[in-house]
Amino acid sequence: MLISAASTSSTRTVLRADREQSAGPALSSVLQRDAPDPLHVQISGRLRELVTSRTWPPHHRMLPELQLAKELGVARGTLRKAVKALVDEGLLVQVQGRGTFVTSRGFRGPVEHELLSLADAMTSHGIRADTEVLSREVVQPTARMLTLLELAAPGPALIRLERVRRAEDSPVAAFVNHVRRDLVPELDDRQLAAQSLYTLIETAVGQRIAAGRRTFEARAAEPEMAERLEVVVGTPLQYFEQVTYLEDGLAVELSEVWVRSDRVRLTSMVSRGPEPSPESG
Repeated sequence: MLISAASTSSTRTVLRADREQSAGPALSSVLQRDAPDPLHVQISGRLRELVTSRTWPPHHRMLPELQLAKELGVARGTLRKAVKALVDEGLLVQVQGRGTFVTSRGFRGPVEHELLSLADAMTSHGIRADTEVLSREVVQPTARMLTLLELAAPGPALIRLERVRRAEDSPVAAFVNHVRRDLVPELDDRQLAAQSLYTLIETAVGQRIAAGRRTFEARAAEPEMAERLEVVVGTPLQYFEQVTYLEDGLAVELSEVWVRSDRVRLTSMVSRGPEPSPESG
């Protein structure tokens, strides 16, 4: 049986220069200059919240760098770091000679959360899904994890989970998750086997998971992963790395997922959106 997990997104190919809105006071009011998190991390978190909540809608144009840095009371280099983080995530785009804009991908809604949970996709198809917890331990984040989770060194400890998800007693996906322990202190095997990890995170934190940023690639099954997924070494697998964000913009979890291509198909529907009016330039 082939399981299909679908999502819907909207992509537009034309940038429109919307009216610039000052966000300096709103941003500067949440900056804590004596906090352990660097200023650029605080700024990127707030910018992400403005984008994912649609306070800044798609195609919104940010204030010029010099003006925004002055309003925030930070160096231009600090602001550049914060903006670059969101450009790398695909939430902002910089257009030479025009400025920095919110992309059509910068939205918050149920689509991301529905796609995050493979277990929910299976259930919606009437397929019995089981999760086996292979290991659970507390680890310190690597330098790359600190970067992806936007944390200052040394960062909080992480709960590392290794799991396999089965459908009708056959493995379909393998997971390696790293969850911030300062936000989610405890996760036990019984809970993890019975509930979605994201449901457990939301319950512990008291916030929704608002968005996830994924990077996809194809990978050949190495011996350990081939054994977990019961495939031949070298079998092509769908692989993605994902950072998940809470409603307040904090990155809470980093995951790596290997999916059997013969058992699961990930489908994305993309719409072009309406054409811009002639007056929009």
